[in-house]
Amino acid sequence: ISLYTYDPDKAKALLKEAGWETNRTLRFLVPVGNKVREQAADILVQNLKDVGFKIDTQKYDFSTLVQKVLDQQYDLTIFNRDYYIDPSNYFSLFHSDNASNFIFYNNPKADELITKGDDEPGSAKRNEIYKELQQILHDDLPTLSIYSEKRIQAVSKDVLVGKPLNIGMFNNVNEWDLK
Repeated sequence: ISLYTYDPDKAKALLKEAGWETNRTLRFLVPVGNKVREQAADILVQNLKDVGFKIDTQKYDFSTLVQKVLDQQYDLTIFNRDYYIDPSNYFSLFHSDNASNFIFYNNPKADELITKGDDEPGSAKRNEIYKELQQILHDDLPTLSIYSEKRIQAVSKDVLVGKPLNIGMFNNVNEWDLK
């Protein structure tokens, strides 16, 4: 899968080619309380303005923001997705029948692959299914990951077995043991 690069000139050309209404203002909902996310939102707003978007940034506490998202009172928002050990937990958001599909993404082929991946017991076959699904999500671009936070994780030196990993603080917690 090829990466999307930061290319303001190409973005301007694509907007012009698409006939983007330059007078349209986008509502960008930003949750407050996480300084890194708020700073990322500020950078994103500047980048969007640099290519010709008009942005109305609205900041809300998380519960208010979630309700506005569920009520479809936004054009853009910024959320974090957690790390998932099983890819089906991540991809389920994109299934059109998922009540948590707040982006209202709907692609029958993606739905088919999400279901097949969830049902497939073989890891090699599952990997191929998810590669195809990733390509569809890359091409359709229902969401765009813009950054990944560095997480500081600590574990006591008294823990003999097991450690927190980037895929989850409590990964294999059932195997942990103390001195």
